[in-house]
Amino acid sequence: MPEITISVGTVSHLLGAALYLVMSLLLLAVWRGKRLASLLLIASFISFVWFACLGYQNTYHSIPYQYLHVLELIRNIAWYSFLLHILAIAFAEDPGGTRRLTLVRLALFTLSGLLLLHVFFASSILSLNWSFFPGTRAVLIGYVLLALGGLILVEWLYRNTHPDQRWSIKFLCLALGGIFSYDFYLYSDALLFRHVNLELWNARGAINGLTVPLLAISVARNKDWSVKLFVSRHVVFHTTTFMGAGIYLLLMSSAGFYIKKYGGEWGQVLQAVFLFGALMLLLGLLFSGRIRQQLKIFLHKHFFANKYEYGQEWLRFTETLSKPETNEPIAENIIRAIAQIVESPGGVLWMVRETGEYTPVANWSMPIPPAAIIASHSPFIRFLEEREWVIYLEEYSQNTDAYEGLRLPDWLLEMDRAMLVLPLMQNKQLMGFIILASASEIRADFNWEDSDLLKTVGRQAASYLAILNLSGKLAEAKQFEAFNRLSAYVVHDLKNVVAQLSLVVSNAKKHMHNEEFMEDAMQTVEHAVTKMNRMLGQLRKGQHEVGNIRRVMVNSVLTAVAERCKAGSPAPLLTPLSVDSCVAIDGERFEAVLEHIVQNAQDATDENGQVSLTVEQLDGEVIIDIQDNGSGMDEKFVQNHLFRPFYTTKGNAGMGIGAYECKEFVQNAGGRIQVTSELGVGTQFRIILPLSQPTAEAELGNML
Repeated sequence: MPEITISVGTVSHLLGAALYLVMSLLLLAVWRGKRLASLLLIASFISFVWFACLGYQNTYHSIPYQYLHVLELIRNIAWYSFLLHILAIAFAEDPGGTRRLTLVRLALFTLSGLLLLHVFFASSILSLNWSFFPGTRAVLIGYVLLALGGLILVEWLYRNTHPDQRWSIKFLCLALGGIFSYDFYLYSDALLFRHVNLELWNARGAINGLTVPLLAISVARNKDWSVKLFVSRHVVFHTTTFMGAGIYLLLMSSAGFYIKKYGGEWGQVLQAVFLFGALMLLLGLLFSGRIRQQLKIFLHKHFFANKYEYGQEWLRFTETLSKPETNEPIAENIIRAIAQIVESPGGVLWMVRETGEYTPVANWSMPIPPAAIIASHSPFIRFLEEREWVIYLEEYSQNTDAYEGLRLPDWLLEMDRAMLVLPLMQNKQLMGFIILASASEIRADFNWEDSDLLKTVGRQAASYLAILNLSGKLAEAKQFEAFNRLSAYVVHDLKNVVAQLSLVVSNAKKHMHNEEFMEDAMQTVEHAVTKMNRMLGQLRKGQHEVGNIRRVMVNSVLTAVAERCKAGSPAPLLTPLSVDSCVAIDGERFEAVLEHIVQNAQDATDENGQVSLTVEQLDGEVIIDIQDNGSGMDEKFVQNHLFRPFYTTKGNAGMGIGAYECKEFVQNAGGRIQVTSELGVGTQFRIILPLSQPTAEAELGNML
């Protein structure tokens, strides 16, 4: 009876055989007779047979070594056939590639055939001790060349696959590349040191077995192989957990061995305590629901195909948002776009208000529950904002521990057909949330992938709602801006009217019996009434009128301004044009602008100072200079603040709107305004306006 010895090599090779057997059975269960699938099944099954024979040989030592080498060569031929068939499909339209592939196929199969013949006629030299009898070096070189040929095929397969499709074959290339790389290393080492390294040989089964999961993943990903391989996610999860626990126990046992060996007389006690603590830690990790859930998500994300076609889902979501149905409010359209992803028939949208409460603002094919207003400080809102989780209500009803710290409001628990609660997050703040309705059948397959996709589209929807909200606020702000600008103009004009009337009142007691004063006073009051009626008209219309654009005589306007401002101190000195000219402008507003500048000059100049008002005509333009020798302004203020609204040097006495209104008026009239000022020296305002050329009808009328 042969001697039975169970060694590391036995365990290693039997482990490889077991993994390839599982792979073969899975492929056989879904095999549909396709040639590529058949080649893959044959290669996997021959690998199982070869490793099983190696494990048996390590135990019983009863199989001639020549048979083991024959099986190894057949295994290599099977994998070469599989790779060559894939490459033949890739090179079908490339004559140069087909020729190269034919040469490689011929070389590999010829070399394999020569080695098969050699092992039958040189069986005495094929033990693992491999003393270097004549021909042994040739065998080793043949194995090295076969491994190198396999690596070349793997490299060709990866390089000639389109980058977009490498996702489906990269694990296949890693697996077969790893197998051939290890063979190359094993036989190169044997060729170099003149004998096979037993440690490397014994590790071969386990190392090949590690490639089986990679092959399974690649098969599951590649639809072109016509193999509908399904690997249960629960099987993968439990297998991974089992393997992880085994690796953990091996590491802890090794650590316990060293504790016992180097711990002295306390070593055995410390080893027992350490191993017990390690076992308790392992059990705690295995029974941890959170760790199990994270492990499941990790496996599903990295080892299984996606549940959704994300590109199509995102395009459909974007299209639904950008093309709302006729007469459908935007908020309802957002609900519909999100509900389509999980095939929900309806939903309700809650948004935060300025009061801090979340109120329902829209619904789509789902009724709004009564009393569904919730405060921002409620536990439900805090949970959504802090965790950013999608709440699956069916899961919550079955396992409340999965949502630690969550307490649903009563009205939500009573909602009919409520299925999901989706938070709408914007910059780490909860803008609102959507409750989606369930279909007639509860979704039993809702998982992390649904949750991740919903959270992503929820953030996009929140950004969309934020933009709409900001657009509404911007439109409202523009309305207030227009109203405030109009109010500023009106109040500024009213301030000037009040100043004129106050001057009349202050001088009335002294000059009330003076006929000239009374005449001037009546003109001032009449002018004030006209301006106030115009301001009331602007307020009723809600806009600042441009006024009546007509041809105005410049000297006449300047004379009227100087006459009205002579009551102030110092009185302005007017130097009119020698030949009067015309400008096309709103006469009343033009007078008001000039009057405002003259009054500012008077305010900045003491009684002994001087305010001059001069005008000249040059190159088709009228140049009006209003100059004083008063306090002046610094250059920085003139450049940065003079023509900005609500900036003033008068303190509470001014509004800072006059200079801004002057500049706007002059520019709208096609002119420009220039200011030169220096502290303690004075200020010069220069208004430049284009001349208005009279029409032929106007000239004829003047002649008549």
